[in-house]
This record gives sequence, structure tokens and C-alpha cells, in this order.
Amino acid sequence: MLNRLLKDDRKINMIILITGILNYPLGLWGVKIPGNVLNELGLDDIMLLSILFAWIISLVATIVCLTRIQRNLRSKALWIGFILNFIYLVTPGIILIWAFLRLIIFGIGH
Repeated sequence: MLNRLLKDDRKINMIILITGILNYPLGLWGVKIPGNVLNELGLDDIMLLSILFAWIISLVATIVCLTRIQRNLRSKALWIGFILNFIYLVTPGIILIWAFLRLIIFGIGH
């Protein structure tokens, strides 16, 4: 069953596209809960865990995309999924670097 799934490129491309689309809501799940219940309860670790879990999924999907790009150059689903996953993979790093620079240059931070 798994072997048959791995050989079907269209199914894998669609899985990569779906993970690229679902990473954003999954990453925001712990941060944007209505009423911010987790923050009020002091459960900041769960908020970070949801972001980390989505980031790891994005990392795995990006690696899978990079290994399959040569065989599937014309697949729009693969390219869109790759772009979405790569953006989600890089964005936290950009945000952290920006926050660090603001702290060093302007002294603004938490």
C-alpha cells in the first residue's frame, strides 16, 4: 500500500500541496485561539509546540520537494506546495533576525 502510494507522483504532489496550505493554520493554532486561552492559562509551551510542529512538517515537505523536483518539473501542485512550504520554513528565521536586530539597534524588545 505505502509502496504504491510512493510511486504515484500525482498523489505525493497533492499531499505536498495540502501540507503547504495547512501549515499556516496549524502553526497559528496555538497562537490565535479565540480569547487567547492558552496565554491566559500560562501554557506558552503549547503555543510554541504548535509552531514547531508545523515548521517540522514544512521542513520535511520541503526536503521531499527538493528530492522530487527533477522528475516533476511540470507539476503545478508540487511547485505551489514547495513555495508555500519554503515560505513557512524561512519566515520564522526572518522574524527572529528582525527581532534581534531591533533589540540590538533600537533597544526595543520584550
